[in-house]
Amino acid sequence: MKKILQNFFMVLIFLLAVGTTYTTITIDGNNDFESDEAVLGTGGSIYYITWDANYLYLGAQNSDIDDNISTKWLYFYLDSDPQLIPITGTGTTTGLTYNTQQPTLPFTANYHFRWKTDNTYINLQEYNGSTWVNGTQTGISAFQTGQYVEIRIPLANIGSPTQIYLVGAMINEVAFGEWTYYQTPQNGHTDGYDPNFISRFGFTLTSGISPNDPAYVDAALPVELTTFSASKIGSTVKLTWNTATEINNFGFEVERSVINDNWTKIGFVNGNGNSSSPKSYTFEDKNLTSGKYSYRLKQIDNNGSFEYSKTIKIDLGTPEKFELSQNYPNPFNPTTTISFSLPESGNVKLTLYNLIGQVLGTIVNEYKESGIHTINFDGSELNSGIYIYKLQAGSFVETKKMILMK
Repeated sequence: MKKILQNFFMVLIFLLAVGTTYTTITIDGNNDFESDEAVLGTGGSIYYITWDANYLYLGAQNSDIDDNISTKWLYFYLDSDPQLIPITGTGTTTGLTYNTQQPTLPFTANYHFRWKTDNTYINLQEYNGSTWVNGTQTGISAFQTGQYVEIRIPLANIGSPTQIYLVGAMINEVAFGEWTYYQTPQNGHTDGYDPNFISRFGFTLTSGISPNDPAYVDAALPVELTTFSASKIGSTVKLTWNTATEINNFGFEVERSVINDNWTKIGFVNGNGNSSSPKSYTFEDKNLTSGKYSYRLKQIDNNGSFEYSKTIKIDLGTPEKFELSQNYPNPFNPTTTISFSLPESGNVKLTLYNLIGQVLGTIVNEYKESGIHTINFDGSELNSGIYIYKLQAGSFVETKKMILMK
């Protein structure tokens, strides 16, 4: 079994000072350690450690974060009660078992965190004195955009510490081909999927690395986006996203790409400014033809700074069958949309009837290409009531009811 150990592993000790500001320290292994502790040859990944009065934020940036693969994991071990002698304390120096293999840690870790790069799994475990068990998961979330991910863990979930030791790495958990990578330091470890971490770096925030040094401080992201998804409604794509918190959020530009990452702004949704509670947003991209579409959000804060969300994709391919969709909205006043799907091109007739079967008009009567089609119907000249619309395409016939309420 081939096992490859590449760069980037990190061990740090931090004083988690409770305050009102959001402080980020960026560690890159080449530049941010003192000269006598510099790590030669590290690269390909950057780790971020961030905290405020309530949360610990663990971040990483590398190309594998963007792979969206369920076998690739980002993981951290934490010691929330570090001792002067790191092998003492309430935790363990034996890491969690992966496929019968266990890492050896340079301190007595009592928490272990894992996140899959396809964002389908988040788990915090704690050491109960004899084994690893699931810990408190409440309030944990992950924000991933492109090659960057930031994990939010409530400090209460890890014992509300004032100091921590931290190690971080990534694994690719594939049978007979596991990799452990993005780790540092390089000295004193064992190559492979089962590394023995025997070296560590130690810093307090008053020496070595300081949050007051602008070289090591990043501005807070104004919005924590927790979900972003797309769904099909006939020829409409409905985008839905949620935020956990917002700081100075002016709003979201919605962008669409059809081919070659040529992005076009298609709309704007106002933000909620400052909010500490979850918020939900939606946007509908209507009257689309068959094809593959990509979407992303450009979140803009009040001073003009912006961040892009991850990209999501949806396929409005050629339909597999004839279908007449329910009009939307329904009931309506006085306009609504009617969508239908055609797996093949041909003559199409869409007719409007009253409840006793009298023809009130022809909405569509023409040749249509295969695909999804949307028709805007205006009922301003009709009275309130229930109406029937019928689609005829070749031998296919289907009817639906719609309600006009004025």
